[in-house]
Amino acid sequence: MEFAPAPRSRLSAALYTRATARITQIAEQAVDQFVAEIPFYAVLPTDVVHGETTESVTAALSAFLRALRDGTAPTSEELAIPLAAAAHRAQEHVPLAVVLTAYHIAARVGWEALLDLAEQDELPEVLAAGSQVLRYLQGVVPAVADVYLEERQAIHGEEREARRALVSALLTGQPSAALAERLQIDLAPAYAVLHLHVLTGAGDGASARSAVAARSRARRMQSALDEFVGQPVLSALDSRGGTALIPATGETTSAVLADVPRLVASIADAIGYGVIAGAALAETVDAVPQAAGEAGEVATLAARLGHPSGLYLLDDLLLEYQITRPGAARARLAGKLAELAEHPHLLDALRSWVAQEHNRRRAARDLHIHPNTLDYRLSRVGQITGLDPQQASDARILAAALLIHTVTSESD
Repeated sequence: MEFAPAPRSRLSAALYTRATARITQIAEQAVDQFVAEIPFYAVLPTDVVHGETTESVTAALSAFLRALRDGTAPTSEELAIPLAAAAHRAQEHVPLAVVLTAYHIAARVGWEALLDLAEQDELPEVLAAGSQVLRYLQGVVPAVADVYLEERQAIHGEEREARRALVSALLTGQPSAALAERLQIDLAPAYAVLHLHVLTGAGDGASARSAVAARSRARRMQSALDEFVGQPVLSALDSRGGTALIPATGETTSAVLADVPRLVASIADAIGYGVIAGAALAETVDAVPQAAGEAGEVATLAARLGHPSGLYLLDDLLLEYQITRPGAARARLAGKLAELAEHPHLLDALRSWVAQEHNRRRAARDLHIHPNTLDYRLSRVGQITGLDPQQASDARILAAALLIHTVTSESD
């Protein structure tokens, strides 16, 4: 059985004429209600509220009344001004909830005005046209939301690219003042520069699921940085880590750096993986590239040496950093262990011997072997390399060679 659609009630020409004659006053009443009911509007300057806002509301109410008179939805021409206003609100970073709430308040005020203007015999037609109010909102609200979100997405994309360009300029020493001004970002006098290295698990592959998880991880790292600092942090991050600039002043850089271990721990908690962070101070904006290079080298070195999650400064790895610098001496030292590459059990014995600070029993226990077996393996290391691990002078050379072997093999 089919039912014919219910006829749409319409306003009489007389009531429509009286309402349109008072359209400006009704719009002003609606704007007054915005200020009274929406906290965002309450703090706006008066000229803004009663200028463009009133004009936009007047256009929306005109479309509203016309739609009630004819029993039809608003036309594209009638929506032009409200949609343009929605784009402006997006550009001004007005929350979408505020924009949509304003449309519902305006419709309510318009409806109440019709009830006040209606003669006794016109009240039934106003009440019967109630469904048209909902149809009007059904047509306007989604259109406004679509335009707003499209504009915000475009703005967000532009801002994201501009922030990336700003971070790139800071890290490479390129001019950055104009980019910062465009983004309305005040560059800090100094920065603690962090290089983050995420210690991901073995199953962190390139599947679609992993790609989604990787993007989520980068967002969580950024959120942890922003929450800790209390403002959006300039950074260049992906799922594996990256660089972040923690703002400071010349007087507070040391205090900021002292608080970074807690920040690194919060990032690790947020992403569920360990994080090695190298850090360096940039006392001026111009010093950021050098600090970023130092922080990156420290983090990479700590990761290659198998250090645990946490913060590392150059002072924490001075000897390791210097020994692993490229040069003729590094190549000669690395060559000391070249022949041991075919004997991984001997390399393990030497590694444990160094790690346990030449303590025979601890090293043997670490390797799960008898101390006599350790003695034999260390003896074999001496025979192959010509350096006796149990002699202090030779042990220092072997320890340096082992350090270089560890770093270079991890980077292959």
